[in-house]
Amino acid sequence: AALAAAADRAAYGAAKSAVLAFTRSAAVEQARHGIRVNAVCPGPIHTPALERFVPDFDFYRRQLPMGRPALADEIAGVVSFLVGPDSSYVSGVALPVDGAMGARLPAPARTAEELMS
Repeated sequence: AALAAAADRAAYGAAKSAVLAFTRSAAVEQARHGIRVNAVCPGPIHTPALERFVPDFDFYRRQLPMGRPALADEIAGVVSFLVGPDSSYVSGVALPVDGAMGARLPAPARTAEELMS
């Protein structure tokens, strides 16, 4: 919500954007102490809550560039990288972990049948 907008979600998006601004500021302020600050920006994660929130889960899934939402372990793996030694010079970033959702251009509305072909 900090990286893209949705109708009727202005307050939510503003709050998420504030988290990213805070991430950058904290990274700059804490760098001299060797403290790294980053934000992970996940796309949809396959949870029971997502399945309840999405009325037609199969249709939704087919619209995702990777054809599925993330697994919780996939997000955890990115967090593990960010806290580990391989990312020792990474700080102040907002890292999308969204299966290419942020990279895609919007497509015209498509029906479930069109997505299946």
